[in-house]
Formats: sequence, C-alpha cells, structure tokens
Amino acid sequence: MKAIMTDTLPSYTIRVETPDGAMYCTIMEVENEPVELKIHIGKTGASIYAWTAALAEVINLALKNGVSLNDIAIAISSITTEKLRRLENGVTIKSGPEGVVYCILKYIKEKKKESNRYGQDRGPRMEE
Repeated sequence: MKAIMTDTLPSYTIRVETPDGAMYCTIMEVENEPVELKIHIGKTGASIYAWTAALAEVINLALKNGVSLNDIAIAISSITTEKLRRLENGVTIKSGPEGVVYCILKYIKEKKKESNRYGQDRGPRMEE
C-alpha cells in the first residue's frame, strides 16, 4: 500500500441520492490507486453521520491492507433497508451502504474509461 505523503491528493467526488439524503463519496488516490474514501451525509453529530464515518474507516483499513474496491463493493452491496431512492438513471438505492457501492462502481467505471483513453498504466487495478 502506498503511503500518503502529501497534503494534496487527486480525488473523485461522487454524489448519490440515498434513502437518508444526498451522500458524497470522495475517493483519494496516490499514483492512480485508491488509498482513502470519505463519506459525507447528514450533519456532524447525527447518527447517520456516525455510521458513515465508521463505514469509511473500515473501508480505509481494508484499502490499507490490500483489499480491492471491487471486493469492498461486493462485501457491502447486500446491506439494504426497506426505504429506497430511485435515481434519474433508473438505479434504485436501498440504503446508505448501497449508495457507497454505487459511488465505488461509478469510480471504477470512470477509471476504466480513463485507462482505455490514456493507456493501461492509468487507473486502479481491476479484477477480472
């Protein structure tokens, strides 16, 4: 795992509507590899904020230990609630964790496009 050695990192911020409101996921990179994920939803001090902060910390621990974003997305993709939010593109988000999965998959898709556009040396490792 690459050490974070600067105050400024390239990042992608993705917004998604969840049953609990608008969520922003920011994925930071070092040498085109994801190294940290931040999740923002709700107000500081609210219970939803605490849950998302905890989930982000566990995801960051997994990233630091070599777990791929793809594996992280698979692990949390089935965590849903009875509430749902249908996005304009027809995708249904059934929980905050599913919103995080949506952001991760959107990031992976964007990085794959970049990789195809600029050559194979760009973008995070993709699992086949």
